[in-house]
Amino acid sequence: MRVKVIAQRIGIFFVSTVFLASYVSSTVGAISNGFDRTFFRGNNILNYDPRKLGGCLAEPSIADIGNKDYAGNNIMSAPELQAIAENQEIYQKAAGENNIPWELLAAIHFRESRLKRYGPTNGNGPYQITNTAYPAGNYTDEQFLDASQKAAAFVKSKSGGKDLEDPENVKYTLFAYNGMADSYITQAKNLGFTDAKAANGEGSPYVMNRADLARDPEASPSSTTWGQIKSDGGPIEYPANLDYGAFIVYAALAGIEAFGACNTGLVAGGMDLEKAKAFMESYKSDPEAPSLLGGAGRGGSGGPLANCVSFSVYFINKYTTLKGFMSGAPGNGINVATNVITRNPGVKSGAVPQPYAIFSTTGSSSAGHTGIVLGVNIEKNTFIVGEAGYNLPMSWITAREFSLSGKWVDGTTLYAYTDGFLKEGVN
Repeated sequence: MRVKVIAQRIGIFFVSTVFLASYVSSTVGAISNGFDRTFFRGNNILNYDPRKLGGCLAEPSIADIGNKDYAGNNIMSAPELQAIAENQEIYQKAAGENNIPWELLAAIHFRESRLKRYGPTNGNGPYQITNTAYPAGNYTDEQFLDASQKAAAFVKSKSGGKDLEDPENVKYTLFAYNGMADSYITQAKNLGFTDAKAANGEGSPYVMNRADLARDPEASPSSTTWGQIKSDGGPIEYPANLDYGAFIVYAALAGIEAFGACNTGLVAGGMDLEKAKAFMESYKSDPEAPSLLGGAGRGGSGGPLANCVSFSVYFINKYTTLKGFMSGAPGNGINVATNVITRNPGVKSGAVPQPYAIFSTTGSSSAGHTGIVLGVNIEKNTFIVGEAGYNLPMSWITAREFSLSGKWVDGTTLYAYTDGFLKEGVN
């Protein structure tokens, strides 16, 4: 397996092999003692996690693709990256004094004042902390350090004592920093997030704007479902503005992985609904998808990805070692599971859904339907399906939760189990 070691260029932040070699003894200590991220941050080694050596990085990851969002757009411009480089020493000093990640402080500075060392006339300073009396105008190094130190202490106070090495706690802190509006909690729940995730800021544009298709103000599915409070005390308005969420900026700087499973983006044991929806968004934005459709891609008016067979074939070719679907005709939706079984000796089948099984069932036409089981929740008696639909819009492609009843378990749906055929990284 090819090991990926990533060093990101942000202005002066270039880590050469010579530089790494000069720190080898300390690096070994930082790894053996349970991964001391402070060591790597302090030596300008960005987007690098030594725990992945001998293993692999999750895919896709912001670290892997660089300064890009889910759709491949640049998150920060070249001048903004340069500004971060110029400010880094101050970020690190202020953040280090308060034991918070410097990237978190930089992300807030980006979100509040586009990295300017400047105080507006409202007196809230470059980090826009309300009810303060910062000077207006351009800041000297000393003034900017003072403002950054106070901002770092304020950020720390909003963390609730949570461990900020955990990205989920970073989201919580950013949500608390901006204000935990009930409308944003409701917005997250309406998008399918759990109560806990909603309370963590998943529905806040300040935190998560442009994290994925569902939270991208420029995407048509979000024009009436992803809004923002644009004035103090005002109502939520649709769509949200175009600024990247502070967590998206933080993740790009810190090299946070988009998915938790090694190599594939799958989660051992199956996904919850939130993860499954994110996984389906990754299908729609995966630049490799067209080349993985094999003989599928008959999407009609919805495009080549908008076809149930397209998604199942994509999944087979990207995430499994199953054969016979890269060039051969996959058949209609009703045929896919049977073809998986006949073309791959050793594949087991059944009438009960299991994580990452490929299913075929009857549908509204003789062509039937196919998709992938992305998760099973025995306690709720439900399971989660990832699916696309012929001639339907891209917005229809998502993950849905169904009851384990009716056609799904009455023998009319055939499941081809992928146990033993998933690519490395998922058990």
